[in-house]
Formats: sequence, structure tokens, C-alpha cells
Amino acid sequence: MSAVPLVVTSRRLPASEQTQTVAQLLRYADPHNPLVWVQSHAAAVGIGAAVTLQAAGPERFTQLQTQWEQLVAAAQISDEVQVPGSGLVAFGTIAYGDDSSSISLLVVPEIIVQRHHDEFFITTVQRSAAGQIPQPLPPLTATALDFATWRGCDLRPVGTTAQQQEYRTAAATLLQEITAGNVQKAVLSRQISAEISVTADLRIPLSRLAQQYSECAVFAIDGFLGASPETLARTIQGSVRTRVLAGTAPRDTTDATADAAAGDSLLHSAQITAEHEFAAASVIDALTPLVTELDTNTKPLVIGLPNVWHRATDINAKISGEISCLDLVAAMHPTAAVAGTPTTAAVPLLQRVESFDRGRYAGAVGWISAAGDGEWALALRCAQVSPLPGDPEAIMREDGSTTANGSANSAASSAATRTVTATAGGGLVAGSEITTEYAETVAKFAPIVAAFAP
Repeated sequence: MSAVPLVVTSRRLPASEQTQTVAQLLRYADPHNPLVWVQSHAAAVGIGAAVTLQAAGPERFTQLQTQWEQLVAAAQISDEVQVPGSGLVAFGTIAYGDDSSSISLLVVPEIIVQRHHDEFFITTVQRSAAGQIPQPLPPLTATALDFATWRGCDLRPVGTTAQQQEYRTAAATLLQEITAGNVQKAVLSRQISAEISVTADLRIPLSRLAQQYSECAVFAIDGFLGASPETLARTIQGSVRTRVLAGTAPRDTTDATADAAAGDSLLHSAQITAEHEFAAASVIDALTPLVTELDTNTKPLVIGLPNVWHRATDINAKISGEISCLDLVAAMHPTAAVAGTPTTAAVPLLQRVESFDRGRYAGAVGWISAAGDGEWALALRCAQVSPLPGDPEAIMREDGSTTANGSANSAASSAATRTVTATAGGGLVAGSEITTEYAETVAKFAPIVAAFAP
């Protein structure tokens, strides 16, 4: 990391420069490698990369935290806005596995165009040695989303016969382990992939996700994009909130009564209750040593998304100024919601039965501020898009070879296409039906399938 410090300035935008909608904001994003974080109350689009911090392996959380603290300590920050997300901010994605080939990143954009509730502002980041005046950044350029040439790709969530059988075999193995008492819960995932044109405008799937899943965190970083419904950690001025999701039922768009019953069933099913309690307990156990005023009495609720119902529990607490959002994320990862219970037994078991590297799926994605505040989500309802052929910005693996934007599954991408690899999973507990669990993964693929559809 360069020793040249960053000069960071956040200023409010005049009314004439304010972007009122997500679609307008996305016009500033790179069509082929967008850097985006969008929620109902806030949105940010990053342009360029002033600094990219990288880490891998079991110490990736600590490595990123250390690099970030060093960067912040040397930075000169002028922030007239003073809201969450202003000042020095990095977008981040952290791989799921300790041995993943995917690189974990914190990216500080050169420019961030942002909204927080009714505040519209811009943050610029430049390098400047002592006594030097930073060079002016190029003017902002907005380009319309290219719907006219969008062809998308056909991600097929049901999978091939061979893929279905592979899932059944893995699920049967996990259920045997559950019956034997070796684990109580295991979250089995599977992947689907398709090819998309190198000219495809990746802001289009993001705009679709933001429109359809406005209550989710819509994200894009280094070709990894999605819409996560699950808040891993939101820390603002000493307060932390996390939302645990476990237990899913498909929506019934043809029968309102049946649809409501499907959602209600998540609160009354003994199997779903057990699965959900495992997930909530893993988060509570991880947070307890780091927080105070831990509120664990929140009653479970049902969250309705356009395609599925989720059982959810919100957990709130207080933290000291010495604890950052990354510290909390590191302590919770991996939660029972994406791995299983007990986690120490479930993780190696999943490595044995899953035939692929999860990459950044089921890891963490979000942002962190200079103060250590930020918001991180579980990386769900997502896909990794391989880099443009010959892209000099492609992130490197530890061995020096080029990784496809952190995905080990994209190397076969041809010169005319990029590979889109989507991942989804579901929790197996005692009594789980394999056919039902497979159908749950089909439902969880739906947001990404629709986002990339022609």
C-alpha cells in the first residue's frame, strides 16, 4: 500500500446536480464493472479506484482491518456532510472460505456520488504527498443504461439432471450426518452459470434488482453483484443491528390466501423454528463478547420479498468505539444461516460434499467508514461475473494468476463472453425433505435469474 496519504472531501450537491432515483444514480457507474451499494434509505455509486486493499486466507478480516486503519490514520478528511457514508469510505467484499481462491477486497473509489435519506452529496478521494496540491479529478460522466442492446443470459435454476442428482447425493450425505448427531444443521449450496456478452451493461441487472427488491441491499463490486435481504451488521455511532434470516417459503402469486398461509407457516413449523433458532443462536453467541445491551427478546417476524417469505429475527446491541463493523462481521462469520450448526463441524463437512469453491457467496459484502461504522450484508441472491478478457484491472490470485473477478469458476470464459455464476443454498435439519430443499434453492435463484434475463 502506498505511503502517499489520501485527501478526502465530502460536500453537498446543489439541487441542480442531485440524482433523485436509483436509475439516475446508476448512470454514473461503470457499465462493465459497477461499484454500487443501494438500499431504501441510501445509495452510493463509486467511480474509479483510488485504493484497493486485498487479503486472503484465514486472516483476511484482520488483514483488511489493519490495512484500513493504516489508510485512515494517514488520510486528510474534510466532511461537511456528516452522515453515515460520508467522508472516507470503502466498498468491500469478503470471501466465504479460508481456503477460497477468491480475493477479499476493500475498494476506495476516486469519486462517490451518494444519497442518504434527503441528503445528496459527493465524495472525492485523491493522493497527495506533503506540500503538494492534488490534481483535479476528471468531470463526472453519466451514460444512459444500454437497454437497446441488452441480450442478457439464460440462467436455468432447475439445473440439469446430473446437477439435480449431485445435489441429492450431497443432501443425503448431510442428512445422514445430522441423523448420526455429528451436526444439527448444514446449509447445502449449488451453482448455475451462463455466458453473457462482453458488451453487456451490468447496470441493467442492478437496476432490476433495485426496483424489484427495494428492501434489500443491492450491491456490485469487482463483478460480484446481487440483492441481499440479510443484514449481517449495521453499526452507526455505537449502535449495532443485525437481521437473521433462516426459514424460507415460496410466494404464491395466484392465490392470496395460500400466499399468506405460506408465510404464516414459517412461524409455526417445528422444523423451521429449529433451523431459525440455530441461526439466531450463532449470531448471539458471536456478538456477546463484543457488545453490551444485547437485545435478544425480539420476536421472530416474517419478511415478504417478491418471490419468497423469510423468517427473520432482529438483534440490537451497543458497542464501544474500539469495535468496528468489520470486527463484528469477522466474529459472526460464518453464521449458521450459511454454514450450519455447530459451525466448526458443518464447514469441513460442506467442503467435502460441495464440488466447488463458494467464492464470495455467503461471505460478507458492504462498506466501512473511517470511524469504523458501516453496513455489511450476507452475500446472498448473488452472482459473480468474470472479468472482461484481458482486463488489466482483474484481481490477482495469491499464486499470481488472474482470477475472474474473484471467481475460480470463470476461467473458461471466451473472448466474446463473460461467465455469470450464481449460487444459492438452503439449510438441512432433521426431517428435511430433499425435494423441498432443492425447490427452495430454485426460488432463491429467482432474483438473479430475472435480473440477467434477456
